[in-house]
Amino acid sequence: MNKNYSKKLTFLESQIAAAEQSSKISPEQLAEFKESFDHFDSQKTGRLSKLDFKSALSGLGIIELDFEGGNAVFNSIFDRVSHSSDTVSFEQFVEYMTSITADTINVDQLRDSFTTLAGNKEHLTVQDMRVGQLNDSQIEYLTQILPPKAGIEGGYDYKAYLASLH
Repeated sequence: MNKNYSKKLTFLESQIAAAEQSSKISPEQLAEFKESFDHFDSQKTGRLSKLDFKSALSGLGIIELDFEGGNAVFNSIFDRVSHSSDTVSFEQFVEYMTSITADTINVDQLRDSFTTLAGNKEHLTVQDMRVGQLNDSQIEYLTQILPPKAGIEGGYDYKAYLASLH
């Protein structure tokens, strides 16, 4: 299997796993959250001050940095996440980050992965999934969520599925 194909297959598998385990985050995500949290924990206390949290959200591209103090949106987020405390714990940070990233599906990457798995065909088959070395539970999941491709016996319309995600 070539490296590009393998990478796209891995992405597709991770999307299936994320969908099946939507209430959980991956160990990789948790490690990323921990790295971000530690980076912005300026006092190394295991808690983010309001400024630390603002810097973290800005650094992650979630909010625009505003040192003027007039950012009502940020203040609302901080009060909600910190439960009206002066700091944000790692657990609160993870809960917030999970809430804003849990439903994020990169449709372009998913389309690219489906197209690769389908061998550039307009549809996907169980045989394509087996050749791509998806396991039985992954194949079962995909055959449940992908609509049948009209006019193609045993074909699944991944493009219609992707269109439904918009």
